[in-house]
Amino acid sequence: MGAALSRKTRLAVAFLFFVLPTASNSQSARDKHAVYYDGGVTFATDGSLLTGACFRMAGNMTARDFFVNLKRKETTNGATFSRGSEIVSEFPDKLILSYVIRDFPCDPRFEHEGPHVSLHAR
Repeated sequence: MGAALSRKTRLAVAFLFFVLPTASNSQSARDKHAVYYDGGVTFATDGSLLTGACFRMAGNMTARDFFVNLKRKETTNGATFSRGSEIVSEFPDKLILSYVIRDFPCDPRFEHEGPHVSLHAR
């Protein structure tokens, strides 16, 4: 584990950990005040382009065994990450980010000018 990550990479990781925390399916039997990252960090978000095309981006961030039993818990001093009794304070040297972007219907709650345009329209 090292700290030789670029600033952009650290910001992306922080964004995924703090803004898009998604718990694993096994969280219900665990501490209700913690977020577990077993299997990695999963995310999904919807977006649109100025052309009127709407999309859903979904993905997963993994890193060998780094996320196994990794837990995030909020404290009065901020978030802490741990694995059992071990405090985790460093990220792995390499993370694997996998994602897909798919055409998706536009959310009717948002204003869109004109008809829906496919991401694949030319």
